[in-house]
Amino acid sequence: MNKFIPESISYEDGTQIPLKEIRRRYADSKYGKILDDQLRWKIGIREGTTPDQWRKMFGADVNNLLHLDLSHGLVRTVIRRFKGVELTQDDMEILLLTAQTHDWAEAVTGDKSFIYKNKKDEDEEVGILQAIMEEFIPEDKKSSVPKIPQVISALNDKSTLRYRIFNVVENLGYLRTSKRAYEVRDKFEDEQRDSLHALACQAFMTHKPTVIDYSHEFPELAEFFLHPRSLPIWNDIQADCDKIDYEKHYPGKGKHFEKKIPEVRKMWSDFLARNGC
Repeated sequence: MNKFIPESISYEDGTQIPLKEIRRRYADSKYGKILDDQLRWKIGIREGTTPDQWRKMFGADVNNLLHLDLSHGLVRTVIRRFKGVELTQDDMEILLLTAQTHDWAEAVTGDKSFIYKNKKDEDEEVGILQAIMEEFIPEDKKSSVPKIPQVISALNDKSTLRYRIFNVVENLGYLRTSKRAYEVRDKFEDEQRDSLHALACQAFMTHKPTVIDYSHEFPELAEFFLHPRSLPIWNDIQADCDKIDYEKHYPGKGKHFEKKIPEVRKMWSDFLARNGC
C-alpha cells in the first residue's frame, strides 16, 4: 500500500500551509535570493572553471536554493521506498519541512565545507535557522508541538527516527555529488581534473560509511550502491582513493583522509560480501 505523502504542514487549530508556499516565501526573500546566487562545493573550483561550467557539471544540486528542492524530493523517495519504516503524518510533514529549510541559515553564514565544520559552526547555524524560520513559518500559538522546534530536533536529536531518516537523505545527497564528480572529471585537465577526483573520493570516504551503517536499519539503502549501473563506479572510486594528495586539496585534513582509506576499503569489502557481491 502506497503511503500518502503530504503536500502541506498541518496545525492543531485545523489550518494548513502548503510546503510550496513556505518555499515561495523564502525564495522571494532577501535570504532566498542570496542562497540562489550561492554555489555549493566551491572548494573544488579551480582557475579557468566558470560558475556556469560548475552549474552545468553538477546540475540543480550545485545551486544552494535548488538543493533544498532536491532534498525535498529525496525525502519523498525515501518515504516511499523504506517499506519497513512506520512514519506518522507528523513525521512526514516535519521531514519534508526540514528538507525545505535545513540550509536556510547559509544565506547568512555562507556554505562552509562539511569537512571543516565544527560544533561552534553548527550551533551558530541552528540559532540563525531558528530565527529565519520564525519569519516565514507561522506557528499555531496554542499548539503543544510547534513545528520549528521539531525541525531543529530532526536536525540534531540523534536518538530519533526523524534524525536518522534525514541524515540518510543528506548523506545520499553528498554521495550523489561524489559519483557525479568522478563521472565528469575526465572532461577536464590538470588542476580541475585532480580537484574533481579529490572531491569524489573525500565525499565517498566521508559519507559512504554512514550510509552503509544505516543499511542495517534500512535495507533498501543497499540498492543505492548495488544497482548494476552504479556499482562499477563505486568500485572504481574506492580503488582510486589512495591516488590523491588530500593535504593539497583539503589543507589540515590530509592525514585524516589517508588514515580512513584502509578503514573504508574494509567496510566496503565487508558490505559487498554481506550482499553476495
